[in-house]
Amino acid sequence: MPLVEVVHAGLSDELQQRIKRLLKDSVAEELDCSDADPDSALKPEDINVRFRTYGPNDDDEFAVDVLVIAKHFDARADKLDDATGQIRSHLCRNLSDLDIPMLGVFVTLPVSGWALGYPGD
Repeated sequence: MPLVEVVHAGLSDELQQRIKRLLKDSVAEELDCSDADPDSALKPEDINVRFRTYGPNDDDEFAVDVLVIAKHFDARADKLDDATGQIRSHLCRNLSDLDIPMLGVFVTLPVSGWALGYPGD
């Protein structure tokens, strides 16, 4: 389950929902490599998007920073730069009607694990 954190200088709830839909679609499409590794299949509902505003001590070089954290798969790593550029391009194309001066996208693929459980399991 990739985690996407969107850090911003102040976005309306409506714009956050719009960006969330765009990110779920583009991250699922660009990071899916199920043809090479069936365990890496992604659907938009697999993407977890979180928003937070810049704090007083944050460097806010961009109006919107997008950090994508997804589990490392060799097939993902092989196309990482292209996938990152495609996610950024998808956002820029679909947000061109807005006055967002600059947005950055950073995708990282750590070797990681993920588990889900409930207290008392």
